[in-house]
Amino acid sequence: MGNSQFLTTYPRANTFFFPQGISDHSPTVWDTHIPGFPLFSVMQKIKALKPCCRAFNRKQGNLTQKVAVLRKEVENIQSALDVDPYNRDLREQEAIFSGAFREAVLDEERLLKQKSKIH
Repeated sequence: MGNSQFLTTYPRANTFFFPQGISDHSPTVWDTHIPGFPLFSVMQKIKALKPCCRAFNRKQGNLTQKVAVLRKEVENIQSALDVDPYNRDLREQEAIFSGAFREAVLDEERLLKQKSKIH
């Protein structure tokens, strides 16, 4: 589980995925041996994860901007619903965009909490 540079640097690394169970994700055990003191090993493992985390962050995009765009879209749909309250398509769109908005707000909140722990 990693890119070619990671696998070249850590050829003995392997990953075991536990059964998913009722959760929406599968816990992973990262079993690789990095020689040295335990703290050094942990730090090297964390450092090796950095490129993956950055790629994930780029994939997420600018969460603050995403929240603003979704908020505006929900407001526009709700304004349209004020004019036509029985429009089923608008109600479905409102449900979809409201859900996406709430999810984006949670993602942004989690990111900000993580940033506050780091700095």
